[in-house]
Amino acid sequence: MESSILFEVEKLCEKLLLDVNHPIDLNFRLNLSVVNVLWFILVGQRLDLDDQRLLGVVHAIDRVLKSAEVSSLLAVLWPQLFKLVHPRFKAAKETFEDARFEE
Repeated sequence: MESSILFEVEKLCEKLLLDVNHPIDLNFRLNLSVVNVLWFILVGQRLDLDDQRLLGVVHAIDRVLKSAEVSSLLAVLWPQLFKLVHPRFKAAKETFEDARFEE
């Protein structure tokens, strides 16, 4: 696992070097690498950091997390109740369904 993480760090550094002297969203770039490592651990497949599927999933996760409020604690503690009372559940579910990795 360590070698996978180090490889991903190397790829991230290569991407960052291309954007020297340009503004970048470092949070998003780091999230791409983190999700990519997790994806590799789960399914044994590494995606290029420019892969549209990877970008789509990370954008979807980003949207859901940025729209989260204190009510997201309710979703973690009581997900069934959250589904009943919070309208964002449907939007979050649809976002993740749209961002599925499909071959």
